[in-house]
Amino acid sequence: MNEISSFVCSPKMAPEERLIFLDEALNTISQISNQGLLILGSDSKIVWANDQSLSILGYSLAELINQEIFFLFALQDQSTIRDMLQTPILRTKLKVSSEVRVLTPLFDLKDVEVIFFSTPNLFERNQIYVLLRDISAYKSMERRLLDIHQALYKIIELGNDGILVFDEEYRIEFANSLASELTGFSKEQLIGLDFRSFLSKEDQKFLLALPAQMRLNCSENRKVCTQLKLIQASQLPREVEVCLALASLEGQSKTYAYLRDLSDRILMENEMRKTNNFLKNIIISSVDGIIAADMKGKIIVFNQGAERLLSYTAEVALEQVHITQIYPEGLAKDIMRRLRSSDYGPPGKLGSTQVTLVTKLGESFPANLSAALINDEIGQEIASVGIFTDLRERIRMQKELEETHLKLLHSEKMASLGKLAAGVAHEINNPLGGILIYANMLLEETGREDPRWDDLAQIVEQTMRCKEIVKELLEFSRQTQHRWVPWNPNHSVKQTVSLLGKQALFHNIQVVEELDPGLPEIITDPGQLNQVIINLMTNAADAMGGNGTLTLRTYTLPGVDKIALEIRDTGAGIPPEILSRIFDPFFTTKEVGKGTGLGLSTVYGIIEEHGGTIEVQSQLGKGTTFIIRLPVEGPPSQKEAKESAVLGFS
Repeated sequence: MNEISSFVCSPKMAPEERLIFLDEALNTISQISNQGLLILGSDSKIVWANDQSLSILGYSLAELINQEIFFLFALQDQSTIRDMLQTPILRTKLKVSSEVRVLTPLFDLKDVEVIFFSTPNLFERNQIYVLLRDISAYKSMERRLLDIHQALYKIIELGNDGILVFDEEYRIEFANSLASELTGFSKEQLIGLDFRSFLSKEDQKFLLALPAQMRLNCSENRKVCTQLKLIQASQLPREVEVCLALASLEGQSKTYAYLRDLSDRILMENEMRKTNNFLKNIIISSVDGIIAADMKGKIIVFNQGAERLLSYTAEVALEQVHITQIYPEGLAKDIMRRLRSSDYGPPGKLGSTQVTLVTKLGESFPANLSAALINDEIGQEIASVGIFTDLRERIRMQKELEETHLKLLHSEKMASLGKLAAGVAHEINNPLGGILIYANMLLEETGREDPRWDDLAQIVEQTMRCKEIVKELLEFSRQTQHRWVPWNPNHSVKQTVSLLGKQALFHNIQVVEELDPGLPEIITDPGQLNQVIINLMTNAADAMGGNGTLTLRTYTLPGVDKIALEIRDTGAGIPPEILSRIFDPFFTTKEVGKGTGLGLSTVYGIIEEHGGTIEVQSQLGKGTTFIIRLPVEGPPSQKEAKESAVLGFS
């Protein structure tokens, strides 16, 4: 412009020629330029515009001429344009520029750079020149870069990793907020610190021993991760995962360290490990068998309880046993059907159900089963689990409880009958005594030649029989006086065998004595013990029909202060249907007139009074064995009396 000015101001050119030349030159230059050019009059109105300015602004030349410059710009930028025009542009060579937005006829905003300048003394024209440069693409890119920068900032600041960048000397050049939180230093404090100061000596070795190829080749797409303890500002260690990556920026090597806090994860892993170990111990240590299998029937859990129940080892069960093998045929499918049905509870669960299990040896036994299906996160069946409880002991205890209940009822019945028998015995004992006395007197007054003598003898015999019955009733009701003394049961056996062996009933019976010579003395009533042996030997002789072998055996029970007496015959045996009734009062299988039905009832009562037990074992055609167990120290009442005597109580 200065060259043009100098040229057109040549004194060789007339003023009119110079003006024409200047207008043509400006028009030519402005049309070939890529910038818009506006010329303003002294009143800030547009007096001239080139084609590029029309393209930038979107107006026609007619729409621009004589319009104030202000209407071209966005409302918030008009004050900027006014301030620019108020500068002394016309009196100086000053250029004033700014980035503003113009308003197109379509009301779009376009970013432009505007430059105001003037050429003083150029033909004394008071004109202002306005250069317009379209920077909308540049501003759009700038805004995009700003958005990217803000997004990266959010990623760096709001991510799950602490980020540190350090140079080849390990000096930290950048740190995000999470890195500040993990180290305990502010971001400002971190800048310039040596990254190695946060590591133990052992971990510093790892840092110094980064793969050589990463440093030599500066491979930017590789990283090395490890777990280490980060020393915080408080000097307390913190478990973190550190991933290191190398990058080259402007010819300088930078290391990016990504820090991830592992404290919560390690704590959670430890808690999960403890929980898993706890649950594993529960499963392993459970008394019940716990078995799980996948949907193909492969066993995946087999605890020690299952090993005890089924005799398989866990190793064998997990590798070789199919779940169907522990059930009878078809039962496994039936259990799965029940698990999936709503008829037996909520689908997927099976409450307490009695099933039959089969051991490794093929033995079947009853068990209680509680089972459930296990589903994955989408509800698909992946396994089934069952808890098995052995019912054998429970059934045995239930049977014993029932037997005990029956014995209790029997004892109550015996007690009631004993009271009744005692009353009846006392009531009839006196009349019988009178009958016996008068019958004996009549016998003495008559001789054998008297036809009445046989009748009187029969009266005496039957009366004596009645007295024996009364005596047995009194023994049954335990109304007789007891004499508790130390006594060896072997003596009672020998006395009884000696007494009964001379009777005709025992002439063809072989009596075998298997007596323990070391048998201890027990506290007992010898008379009652003799009566027990007499009753049982007599019943055995009757059962054998006077012909057979009768074995009497005594021995000490190991581990307990008790002795045992067995009386075994080789008779016909007792039918199972009446075995439970043989101790009932007045129950007998003998012919009428040959038994009272009180013998075994009396035996039962005497043994019970001694604090002992009596058990019968019988097989048809092979014989019967009565087993009597008696405490050495006698019944509880005698033990308490002995202790009281020792303590000085009467």
